[in-house]
Amino acid sequence: MRNNIVKRIIGLILSGCLIVSQSTMAMASSNSTEYLTEEELEAILDDAIYIAEEWEKLGFTSEQLKDIFSMERNDAYDAEDFIEADCFSGADDFINAEDLGNADCLESIRNTEDFQSDDCTENILNTEDSESEILIQSDEKSSAYANGNPTKDAEEQKERISHAYSDAYTLYGDKDNVEDYVVYLYLSHYVDNPDYNKDNPNFETIYADVITSADVAAYDNFIKGSQFSKNVDDVVHFSNLAYDIKSLKSEIAESIKDIFVKGKIFTNNTISTLYDAFELTKDDNLMDFIDENKDIFENVNKSIYDVILEKYEEGASPEAIIKEINDTLDDEYNSKEMIGNYVEICVTGLLGVLSTTPSLLGFGISMTVYWYDFYSKLMDRARLASLQYSYSARIAVRLDQIIFG
Repeated sequence: MRNNIVKRIIGLILSGCLIVSQSTMAMASSNSTEYLTEEELEAILDDAIYIAEEWEKLGFTSEQLKDIFSMERNDAYDAEDFIEADCFSGADDFINAEDLGNADCLESIRNTEDFQSDDCTENILNTEDSESEILIQSDEKSSAYANGNPTKDAEEQKERISHAYSDAYTLYGDKDNVEDYVVYLYLSHYVDNPDYNKDNPNFETIYADVITSADVAAYDNFIKGSQFSKNVDDVVHFSNLAYDIKSLKSEIAESIKDIFVKGKIFTNNTISTLYDAFELTKDDNLMDFIDENKDIFENVNKSIYDVILEKYEEGASPEAIIKEINDTLDDEYNSKEMIGNYVEICVTGLLGVLSTTPSLLGFGISMTVYWYDFYSKLMDRARLASLQYSYSARIAVRLDQIIFG
């Protein structure tokens, strides 16, 4: 027993030495392109979550939003065309073209509350019947662990993926497949951690930063055979784009933390214009209005989604996209003036976001809101049980690697 305690203490000390050594080597190998810090990544993911949750108020799903905003950007679309669009003119709280280029305005958008009432800013993801919320709040840690320690909301998922990304590029930046280590470290810190809780995550005790060949084999096997595999490609794309974004940021914004801010402005303008189009006041709840007409808006949003995915890559004009959407809708919908206005406003807003943000936005939504909506609830219990069965043996291998190299 005493030998085990001594070995554990030595392991904890040496693990710190190993992490420092790994960090030094990784930083030396990453001098050519500085990766995002954890703070920078959290800031831009905050904006990605904001944009997604605002569009979700209109009934768009996080899957639709991540697909639209992760498309490769088409230079045929000029932001100025959407800033000056007729459908946005006269809307309350509209940010005009002059303001869009004003750094003070961008900063104020970042640091101020949404213009809507508190009721309108309710997070629609945090529903009472959320399976993840129930699991996280459970007093039995074994229940959460058996389900892969799911996140309680998109905000917590943002913190998790930012930490995994930062650790991967800090500790394993010298590896050619460093983006894979974002996934491995996410698993080792959260999914594969029996005593995890947010306030006391237990990272040091299980040497979560140490990824051995045994971990890689176990994680690859888990990924290959589980629902988790569906998101791995997005993690890789997200990691590569985030790694490169600093070299591109000067083309997008003055600060890394502001690369999605213009997308937030277009999103706010869309919501504000719809309040005006639907003759709602700021005391009204736009989500309630959309929900009362749920069947209609689900069908219209599906048409908007399908046509934008098809026509954006071709460089079709906004007018052509709007006409195509209206042509796909039933006569019942086309007879409603509010639907015609809704289509025009939403298409203008979505194309505006696309024209002022990099595709990292879509993958940011995938890493946070979409991950919470879908993947945190789709963990394969059988695969998790298999991963957890090998846990103790792999912890021993981590400790041996720390001690003996």
